Amino acid sequence: MKILVLTGADDCCGPMAAHFMNDFNGSVEACSAGVCPAEKVKSQVIELMHECFCDLSDYKPTQFELSMLEEADLTVIIGEISLDVPSDKCMRLEMPPQLIKVETETKEGFRTLCDYVKNESFVMLKLAIGRYSKPSS
Repeated sequence: MKILVLTGADDCCGPMAAHFMNDFNGSVEACSAGVCPAEKVKSQVIELMHECFCDLSDYKPTQFELSMLEEADLTVIIGEISLDVPSDKCMRLEMPPQLIKVETETKEGFRTLCDYVKNESFVMLKLAIGRYSKPSS
């Protein structure tokens, strides 16, 4: 299953979510992109993801292209992005306002955000696998 994680800047939650989804299930191919990508991943994200055995130091935020929607079985949208994606191919990860504000203030705030993204990525992946798995014969 191919999953596209779409965010605004692809410098924080998107790369985190894609990594966690790939880590949770070897048959998933998750990637992230941003509608207006940043120049690089936030340094706090790189530091925290090292704690999760993930090296994002060389990751360069990716520019979203419409063709990515066609290639993906599922698009996970994080944040306030308006995009016309069929509801059967789209899930939204809503970010609680307190996490958005805290995210830029402290390392502990980033850790809370990382934990939230990790937990929600797992839940979304389980839902997606349930939605796309074929019934047994």
